[in-house]
Amino acid sequence: MVNPAVLHRTHYYTKLYIAHIHEKLHHGGTEIVVNELRQRVYIAKIRPAVKEVIARCARCLLRKARPAAPATGDLPAARLAYGARPFSFTGLDYFGPLEVTVARHREKRHVALFTCLTSRAVHLEVVVSLSTDSAINALRRFIARRGCPTELWSDNATLSRRRPRT
Repeated sequence: MVNPAVLHRTHYYTKLYIAHIHEKLHHGGTEIVVNELRQRVYIAKIRPAVKEVIARCARCLLRKARPAAPATGDLPAARLAYGARPFSFTGLDYFGPLEVTVARHREKRHVALFTCLTSRAVHLEVVVSLSTDSAINALRRFIARRGCPTELWSDNATLSRRRPRT
């Protein structure tokens, strides 16, 4: 245009017009909106005005939004012991009961789940009951097969910081 209309960049109607052009151009970026506005009007310091309007556009904010990273704590040293042998750092949990056929009748049994905290390997031991004796027997069978763990973890607590007795 030879004599374009001169608009002040902070005026309310100027911001409405910029928002209208921004929406008309399907929420285009700064340069597209600036080029379209320059063909019709003159606005001093046009880029800051356009960036301000685009920064307040609700649709553009939603489109550019990124999911927040979850707050996670540091891993314990047991999870980072890559050079250690498997099951040096072991987690212990139980699940069940499961019905098992013994002779001609069915009995309830639980399973002790030993997990290597470093390699995420799993070792399962069938336990007769949830008594202390059954837990000790399951731990003895585990140690006989996999070796004595350095640390044994259960329910987010360390059961022993030294080698368990056999």
